Amino acid sequence: MDQTSKITIDRITPFNPVRFIGDGWSIWRGPADGNSFDGPEQQCAASLALTEVNVAKITLKTCLMGEETSVHGEEYLQRLKKSTHLILDAKVGQILLQNKHLIPEEWKSKSVYLMGTELRGPDGDRGVIFLFLRNRLRWDWSYMWLNDRFTPHNPAAVIID
Repeated sequence: MDQTSKITIDRITPFNPVRFIGDGWSIWRGPADGNSFDGPEQQCAASLALTEVNVAKITLKTCLMGEETSVHGEEYLQRLKKSTHLILDAKVGQILLQNKHLIPEEWKSKSVYLMGTELRGPDGDRGVIFLFLRNRLRWDWSYMWLNDRFTPHNPAAVIID
């Protein structure tokens, strides 16, 4: 295993949407059709258990089926959850941004989604963050609402076992 492609994930300090994105953001709680305040945080438990990730093992997955050219974000997320893939969370994306030199070359032409953390925006909308190469010059992040459509340009970062 290539030691240079490993990142350490500090799980003592959890992902903080307010610090990372801004006021009014939080991690979604409870079911997608709930009020977002009751129930457990919607994050991939297997991803939250990771304290180290070998970046070379990250796969980009689109979840499109057959002739589909896009899929609604909520459906995309449900397909990922039904798979056996480990869906990487927002903290992994945050650490990758702090270690930009480890972001794989193949990601440069895509927006890579960290769908293992479901977020609640200031207006109550559901979303996820993604990493992308801004102006082909520097890595940055943004968010996308789960009521939008996801295309082949919007793969999720997962680990396939």
